[in-house]
Amino acid sequence: MPYFDWKQLLNRHTRKAADQQGQLAAIQAVQAVIEFDLQGHVLRANDNFLHTMGYTRQNLVGQHHRILCPPAFAQSSDYLRFWDDLRAGVYSKGKIERVDARGRTVWLEATYNPVLDPDGVVSHIVKFATDITARVQQAQAREQGVNTAFAVAQETQQLSEEGTQTIVNATARIQSIA
Repeated sequence: MPYFDWKQLLNRHTRKAADQQGQLAAIQAVQAVIEFDLQGHVLRANDNFLHTMGYTRQNLVGQHHRILCPPAFAQSSDYLRFWDDLRAGVYSKGKIERVDARGRTVWLEATYNPVLDPDGVVSHIVKFATDITARVQQAQAREQGVNTAFAVAQETQQLSEEGTQTIVNATARIQSIA
């Protein structure tokens, strides 16, 4: 019977567990992370998430996810479908609008990830997010600037056309007088 090296197996599992812990620590260090139960109640939130959204742990844990959403979205059928999809194991990602503890808009690049238990059943939801509010606000300001410039250009063109018509009319009057 061949010799089985339990020590080597344990070493391999220990290294793998340490690697996974290191990866989780790296994610926690740079991402805003929050976990929800299947009904949408906050289970945990890391310091990055709390700081980004302006909450304390005591004020957020146990609350429902909807307090982080604009009211119109939180009361919509899309919101219900969003949670139904998560419970069914469907991931969600994108640029999302949320509301912080003071009611201000926060833009996040986020993924909502259903977490499976050993039997393959969704046990909870974890969200990984990055605050992109400044970037979104800059893009909105640029767009507003472009829209303003376009409106000014249109108005200038209209004034120019009116001025040209005035000159044509004045020229015609002068010619008729002459």
